[in-house]
Amino acid sequence: LGTWVRLLAAVGLAEARVLITPAGGLSQGQSARLRLALAAARCLRMARAGPVLLVADDWCAALDGPAALSLCAGVRRWLAGAG
Repeated sequence: LGTWVRLLAAVGLAEARVLITPAGGLSQGQSARLRLALAAARCLRMARAGPVLLVADDWCAALDGPAALSLCAGVRRWLAGAG
């Protein structure tokens, strides 16, 4: 559970209100950040076996400016914590 909370916090989704919101009730930006956290969790599991590559393409393309900036900030926080 601690890893999930850290990943959600890294992408800006650790607020209590967001944590209890069903995935279908999230905004477009929150949904993209959730997908990023899920992808990050998969990368962390796979990294035990060797290097991994995370590609965020189509689902990030439709984000508005503020949501894209927030998502990029989440990736930077995640990478800083993983390194």
